[in-house]
Amino acid sequence: MTPEQTADQELVLANIRSSLLDIETIGGWETNPDRYSSTATNAVFVIMSRNFAPRGERLKLATTRERRMPKMFEAARANLKNPPRIYTEIALEQLPGIVSFFQKDVPLAFSGLKDRALLDPFHEAKPTVIRELERCEAFPKNDLLPRSKGDFRIGAEDYTRWSIFRGTGCCGSAAKICGRIKRRSARPQRRSTCTGLRNRFWMPRKRIIRRRTSCWRLFAARWVGRGHILGHIGL
Repeated sequence: MTPEQTADQELVLANIRSSLLDIETIGGWETNPDRYSSTATNAVFVIMSRNFAPRGERLKLATTRERRMPKMFEAARANLKNPPRIYTEIALEQLPGIVSFFQKDVPLAFSGLKDRALLDPFHEAKPTVIRELERCEAFPKNDLLPRSKGDFRIGAEDYTRWSIFRGTGCCGSAAKICGRIKRRSARPQRRSTCTGLRNRFWMPRKRIIRRRTSCWRLFAARWVGRGHILGHIGL
């Protein structure tokens, strides 16, 4: 294989290993309510934001995905067991924006299309998605949040493996990861820089960066100190 093909192969394999680690060991599908609603959002966002096909064809794809979302939300209610409280709180913070995304942003992205054969199924699917999202919002608030007492720490070994697979820049042993955390937390100017970036991108307290696992969610959301991070990954 060429160097480019080898690199592609390594990326694909790392993604597969990361997914298997999450499914079989970390179990994010049982502990992270935001995974379901954010997955639904991303499934449509990648279609409406990328010009890989004519808009009519992309609208048809978006409609197909929206029609399948109720089953995913049903699976969320069945799968979620005992998430960390902060995960449930984050999901609740995200949901109003996700509802607005499907109410306003998605129709706006496909405005101007006139083909009723494409528009009618889309408009039929939209109320169902909104209704399911509102139901999804009620479930964490009334049912899941009171029993959200899980531990967000995944442990040093699993976090090290996840870092390597995902290429977060924290590759290496747990000791090396913690060493980097210690060095970074010992630099006040880094914290001020992080705070500036957070304010620049309007990232409020507890807001997560999507598709980051537990340690970096908390780190990016709170800019907590060394002790909190080390405790978070189970050290």
